[in-house]
Amino acid sequence: MSDDLKNLTLKINKITCLGELQGFANRRRVLAEQGCDVSSLAMWTHDEIKIIKTRKYEIEKGKL
Repeated sequence: MSDDLKNLTLKINKITCLGELQGFANRRRVLAEQGCDVSSLAMWTHDEIKIIKTRKYEIEKGKL
């Protein structure tokens, strides 16, 4: 796993609520809705999306 993915995993694991995770995952849309220029924000890679989805399932599982 690359250092970038390790850093993302560490950040994601600090998120404990689905709302915060959704805001993080959809940062481009959220910021664009606020009028920000999001052209410099990279799209998520396939591996990054997997990490985000894994965290989502962990948070949902904890709410059962």
